[in-house]
Amino acid sequence: MIALRILLRTAGKLTGSAKVRLADENRRLLAENARLSRRLEQAELIIDVQKKVSALLGISLPEVNSGEKNS
Repeated sequence: MIALRILLRTAGKLTGSAKVRLADENRRLLAENARLSRRLEQAELIIDVQKKVSALLGISLPEVNSGEKNS
């Protein structure tokens, strides 16, 4: 979001084709954000189902701290 704010602030100083490119990039980033948000929602749903299935089968899963990065 900070990068977007910088781009938008800079946009006031741009002219013509630079503004068009910036608008195109903004649209592309918004579309990518929406796509990634849908994928995240789907992944969270899958993980929730996996947790429920493992609980039904009596399989214990290791706890993962929120914010933990995969390596």
